[in-house]
Parts: sequence; structure tokens; C-alpha cells
Amino acid sequence: MGLLKLMDEYYAFQRSGQQSMAKQRLAMAMQVSELRPDALVALGLAAVEQQRFQHAFIHLAEAYGSLAKRSDIAALLAHVLLLKKQPEYACAFLSDSANPARNEPAVRLMRLRALAAMPDVSVKQLKEQLPYVQSAEELAFVLSKLPRRVWGFVEFDPLSQELQGWAIDTAKPSRPITLTLHTGQKKMKWQAMLACPLLAKSGNGGRLGGIRIKLPEHARLSVTFDEGIELLGSPIAALTPLPVHTLSGEVSATATAREAPVDVLIPVYKGKDATLACIHSALESREYNRTPFTLVVLDDVSPEPELSQALDNLAAQGLIELHRHPANLGFIRNMNRGMLLHPERDVLWLNSDARVCGDWLDRLRQAAYSAPDIATATPFSNNGELMSFPQSRISHRMPDLAEQQLLDFLTANGPDEVLELEVGCGFCFYIKRVALNAVGLLDELYLKRGYGEETDWCLRAKEQGWRHVGAHRVFVAHRGGVSFGAEKIPRVAFNNAVLRQRYPAAERAFDRFYRVDSIKPHRDRLQRARLNVFKQAINALKQTGDSLTAWPVIQAFGEAELLARYGQERPALEISYAHQGQSSHVTLAIRLQDFLPLELDYVLPDDTIKLIVDIQQLEVPGLIFRQLGPCPEALLTLPHYLGLEYRLHCADDVLPQPASTGTFDWPAFFQGVKAIQLPYKGLAAEYSRRFPDHDINSHSVIRAPNVSSLPINGTIILVADNLQEPSVRSAWLKLARQLRREDDQYLLLINQDAPWSRELLACGNVAVLPELPGLNRAEMLRAASCQLALSLNAQPGCGWLAPQLASLSQLPLFAPKSLIAEEVGAYSSQRLGGALGRLLSELSF
Repeated sequence: MGLLKLMDEYYAFQRSGQQSMAKQRLAMAMQVSELRPDALVALGLAAVEQQRFQHAFIHLAEAYGSLAKRSDIAALLAHVLLLKKQPEYACAFLSDSANPARNEPAVRLMRLRALAAMPDVSVKQLKEQLPYVQSAEELAFVLSKLPRRVWGFVEFDPLSQELQGWAIDTAKPSRPITLTLHTGQKKMKWQAMLACPLLAKSGNGGRLGGIRIKLPEHARLSVTFDEGIELLGSPIAALTPLPVHTLSGEVSATATAREAPVDVLIPVYKGKDATLACIHSALESREYNRTPFTLVVLDDVSPEPELSQALDNLAAQGLIELHRHPANLGFIRNMNRGMLLHPERDVLWLNSDARVCGDWLDRLRQAAYSAPDIATATPFSNNGELMSFPQSRISHRMPDLAEQQLLDFLTANGPDEVLELEVGCGFCFYIKRVALNAVGLLDELYLKRGYGEETDWCLRAKEQGWRHVGAHRVFVAHRGGVSFGAEKIPRVAFNNAVLRQRYPAAERAFDRFYRVDSIKPHRDRLQRARLNVFKQAINALKQTGDSLTAWPVIQAFGEAELLARYGQERPALEISYAHQGQSSHVTLAIRLQDFLPLELDYVLPDDTIKLIVDIQQLEVPGLIFRQLGPCPEALLTLPHYLGLEYRLHCADDVLPQPASTGTFDWPAFFQGVKAIQLPYKGLAAEYSRRFPDHDINSHSVIRAPNVSSLPINGTIILVADNLQEPSVRSAWLKLARQLRREDDQYLLLINQDAPWSRELLACGNVAVLPELPGLNRAEMLRAASCQLALSLNAQPGCGWLAPQLASLSQLPLFAPKSLIAEEVGAYSSQRLGGALGRLLSELSF
């Protein structure tokens, strides 16, 4: 029997009604790595048919890990969540940017279903989806969730230069809709009688309701119903589209553009406070920049009267050059017309929620002109895609002005070298006129309104041999998402789909650039330059009542990351480590309020001296060790080389005795320990006997949640133990096998897929808790309807994570009776109901 034919045989047996044989083949397929994803899908579908939705969710979520690009799996997962009355999780999953199938038809429709099922969804939120529907099914669904009245949408199609759209009365779908077109003082009435495939599922079969009118160029026109209400999308600017190559050959701008002022283009729509802060930051920077610039504000018909008035006032004072369109153009058309205003000048896009300082423009221009084949320059930012700091492609909070000025000052002292990027980012985007003339304008024919247009332009430029650079000697702050709000998701999805089709290799190239991360040395240089700033913050912490916050916590990365994925906050100062072969990868992290986080990476033992020097610069008062068993010797020797006090906050059960074998001097290490803190009071007596000369503190900081009634008969169970311990793993293996034989309703969820977990996974009723975009681990457990956390550790010690996992997941904890289990509020495992409770009473571990 060929292993790869197992799934074919499963379906054949299932069709012929031989369920036991089908079940056997499926169990075998689950053990073959190439077949496991498809076997999981089959298990998920079977669970849906049996209305075991929590099992279906776990199986399909695990399958998604291998089949993420299959839209049917993503849609089916969301469907299961809706069946379980959890639309918030379905919406988070389908909307997350890490979901590669989010613009596929099945996923789009399911996202709309999830949005509509949210208990607090508003008519406004649903209405915002109408301009972006792409199928009759999507439109029919959204209209079915809106009040029954006239609805319609119009837009200007630049390709055909037509007014296109649809209109329908959802109370009387077959009623012809009379519309009025307003162009200046003229009015024209007509009925929307054209066929409209988009309305095919909305009650009139798509036989009428379509709008398609050839228009003369007009700066502003509007379309209304009989009642005078405007259709969505109205008013419209019916302007002849600007071809991409409008600029081609117009100016040889190599010399003239460098001498001319720069047009700083600020597109404006919403966000009065952020916009004015942006404008004033640019105005205040004039005195620091030798580069002359004109502040060109492009008001795209802001719906905020106070913002419009403020812009008028600034223009009247001669502080800005204000251009206001009669009707909303959208970002792309707005910027194109802005870039045509002064065809001899370089241009710089500046988002209205960005903030600049110092001689930012001089340094940006210097980066752009550092080589003749450079087209664009993008600065560092807290929110700047590849140029995001302190982590690339992460949207960090916007720093306050003082921190931004410090970051910009530190970057300004960096080395003069070219940092090439795959693409730039439009929040602050310097474009040389010579490149703009060669590459052309933004694509306003095929891309919608905003998002992704600079990526398209950059990729066009690369095809012509132009390069894009990161201006690593400039830092510009950026809030992000102020203007577009809820519309961002459909805009991003639509334009990204166009880009994937247009540049099929670009996404792989971008991911490869991100993995190589040639920007990291520049981020590290900036991080290391901030150490003195953090030294001052740490000195301030020393004076507080909670001075231990200033002590770095040294702990294993794996456990810290696991708890963080459940939602636990990481220490303010942390040194985490993970072993890779003969080396240890170490990260120094500082996370203080009012500062962007600091992270520096080291490989020990090679970077031991560098780590020591960096910690010395911080002037920390001491060190805290959480785990000793896996701790690299280079970290254990830090107190000696740094001359620092150190404490043990025990988080493992490996406290080596002075007679331990090995080269490290454990007796000397323990003699120097200032204090030992235990996580549970029940361990105090034992540790006092072992370490009679040490100050030992113990207190329970974690208590598992209570339940209103017992017994609990939950069948989805979180395995809340560290399965690296052989005795505990053996107990779980025994329980899983017995449960499998007696009741196949139970599913045990473990936190990690590792070599030691393979035997457990082979039982068939054990699964690794999957991960989905948009959900953390605690949310995944709630999505799976997990009702309890269970530990089989009969002798818990310092490394017992079960109480923390249960608390973070808001799950009641069940465990064998012990002093520590009672201390943390765990229920006796014998109080569980069903087959699980009976087996736990019968089995001896």
C-alpha cells in the first residue's frame, strides 16, 4: 500500500460506507507529514458534519499552517467560528495582513459575514464596505444587512471615462430608480435601467439598476436620488486620467532640480490635530535646512470644516501653498496633480500624520543624491515598513517630540553609506525629478485611491535600473492610518491583488530582502547610541520604590516567548537566550514607558565582551536570574565581570548543588547570591534547608480562575505542563492513549511541536495549539472553546507553568492534589466529569 494513496483510499472507503476502514486510513495519513494537512482538513470537515465545531476549528487551524494560501481553508475556518458565535475572531483572522488569502472571493465574503455578525457593528461600518464589493454575492449580503431603502454607488472609471455604478431600492428591488446628475447649474434626470451583474443576487436579477454614462471632463459632479440624497461615491471629479508617462522627456532635470526648491507635498483629508502638527513641524524646520522647499498642501475635500478653515488661515498668511479640489480625487490622483505643479522640482511626499524635525530635508536630499541612479530616499521611522525602527515592518507607537528629536540627532551622526531598499515607503518619500520624469506618474487607471501606489512606482523604477535607498541618517515620526480608518482593509486588499498580478516575483524578493535584513546593522548602531539615554532612565528607576524594575531579568527565550504569546507582559529590562548548536543567541531588551523599545542581539561566546560593555554603559544596579539549568556560562559569569549584585527568582527546578559536575564554579556562584525568590510558598521550607544562609522570599502571585460549578465536562483541554520532563510526558502519554480508546470526543492541546512530542501526537487525540494571524494564544483557546487547563504534575516546583498559563487564558486549572496546587487555587483533577474524570481517578501516574 503506497503511503501517498492513503487519502484516496480514505475517500473511497468513506463513499462506500466502510467507515471503520476509512477511519483507519485517515489515522495513518495523519502520521505522514506530506499527507497530514489534507488529513486534518478531512477531520475538520467530518467534525463540522457531526457539529463538533471546536474539534473542527482545531483541525482546520492546524491545516491552515501548511495551506495558508488556500482560500477555501481560510473561509471554512471563519465559517466554523461563525457557527460557534465568535465573529470577532473570524473578523480578526480574515482581516489580518498576514493572511495571504484575504482578497480571495470566498474569504472576502466570509469577512463581510463576520463583520455583520459583530454585536456592535454599525450601519456606517457596513455602508463603508459597499464601494469595495467585487461580486453579486458580496453586494447582496451587505445590502441584506442594511436598512431597506434606496442604496447606490457611483465612481468615475478613468479607462472608459464613464460614470459607472448601481442603484437599487432594497424595499422594492424591481422598481426603477430615478437619479439626477448635477453638473454645475445643469441637471439631468434619468433612470438606472441598464443591466447590472453586480445586482444579480439583490432581488432584481441584475436586469436593471446599472449606471453607465459617458461624461465630458468636469471638476465636480454629483448624483442624487429623488429625495436629494447623494449616492455613495458622489460628488465625483470626472477628470481625464493622467497617463503614467505624462512627464516622460519633459525636463532633463538632473541639474536644475537639485538647485530648485523641493515641493513637500502633504495630502490632506481627515485628522485636524495630526495634520496641523505635521504642517507646523515642517514650518519650524525651515531654519535648520539649507534646502529651500515649498509646503504644498493638497486638500482632497476634507470633511472636517475646522481643518479646512485652519488650512485657509495658513494659506492666507503665506505659510503654505494650498490646493483644494472641487471633489475628492483620492490619494493617487491628488498626488499626481501635485507632482505636476512645478515640473522642474524634486518632490517629497509627507503624510499628514507624520512629523519632521531638524535638518531632515537636507539629509534626505543628500541620501537621494548620493548616486546618480538613485530614484528615492525613505527615512527611518517608528512606522515606515522596511525602515521601521526598532523592528522592521512593525508599526510602533509614535514617539513624542523629545524622543523623536533625540532619535533624529543620533541618526544624523551615522556613517555616510548607501543603504539600498527593495522599495520605499510613501509616508515620507523623496523622489528625484529626473527619476520621476523617466518612470512617470502614479497609476491612476488600475489602482484604487490609495495604498500600494508607491510600491508600484518603485517596482517600475527598478525595472528601468533605478535604485531606492534608506536614508538611515534621518528619523521621521509617523502615526499611521489617520485618514482612511476602516477603509484601509479593502483598499490594501484590492491594490495588493493588482500588484501581485503585475509583479509576480516581487513578493518573494521583498520577503528575501526582509529575511536578509541588511538594514539591521543601521538599526543596531542607532540602538547602541541610545544606551546612554536608557542609562539615565534606569538611574531614575533606581530611585523609585520598585527599584528591582531596573534589574535586568535573565531568562530562557522559549518560556518568555510562550508566556508573551498568551499575553503576559515582558520585563522592563530583559536578557533572553536561546541555544543554537554550540552558540547561544542572546537579546538585550529594554521596554520602558515613553520610549520606543531597545533590542540588541549577540551570539555568545563570541560577543561576550560586547554584551558586557553594553550592560556596563547602562549602569544597572544588579541582575536577576530566572532559570539556571539552561543558562549559558557566559551569562552566569556576568555578575563577576560587571561587579554586580544578583538574585535568583527561581523559574526552574534545576538548582545545582555545590558538588555539581562541570567546569563552572557553582559554590562560588551560590555564595554570591543576594536573595532567592520562590514563586510558591509551599517550596519555602525545602529551599530554606538547602540554602540556610540565604534570604529566601516566597509568595504566590498567580491564582487560577474560579468556576461557578463543578464538575466540568469540557472535551478541549489545554495541557498545562512542561512536557520536556520525562515523567510528566509519560503520564500524559498514558492518559492520551487510554482516552483515545474510551472516548474520542477529547482533544488535548499542547503548546509546542518538538521531537519529544511526536509520540503524543501519534495518539490521534493530541494536537499542537495552532496559531492564526490576528489571534494570540489565549484567544485561540477561546476560539477553540477550551474550558479547562489540566496538569498531571504531582510534584510541582518552581518551573510549574500551569498556574500562569491558566491565569493568562482565563481557564480553571485542574491538577493532582498538592500543597502548591492548593496554594494557587487549582481544583483537584478528580473533580472533573466524564471519562476524563473517571480515568484520572483510576490511572496511577
